[in-house]
Amino acid sequence: NNLAKYTREAEVIVSATGRTNLLSADMVSDGVVVIDVGSTRGDVLFDEVMPKTSFITPVPGGIGPVTVVSLLENLVERVGE
Repeated sequence: NNLAKYTREAEVIVSATGRTNLLSADMVSDGVVVIDVGSTRGDVLFDEVMPKTSFITPVPGGIGPVTVVSLLENLVERVGE
C-alpha cells in the first residue's frame, strides 16, 4: 500500500514491474543503487532519480544486454553438455 515507504528504506532497488515511470526521485534515498529491468520505456524516471543514486541502469541499454549475454551463455553451456 505504501511503496515509497519501502523504497526509501532500500539500499538497492531492482524494479521489474513493466509499469512505466513507477519510481520517482521522492521514492528513493540518496546513494541508492537502482537496477531497472522494466519494459522498454523503463520503470524509473531516470533523469529525475539519477542524481540521487550511486548507480543506476539506463533503459534501453542497461540490463537488457546483460540478460541477452546470460541467456546465450546458458544456451552454449546446455548445448555443450
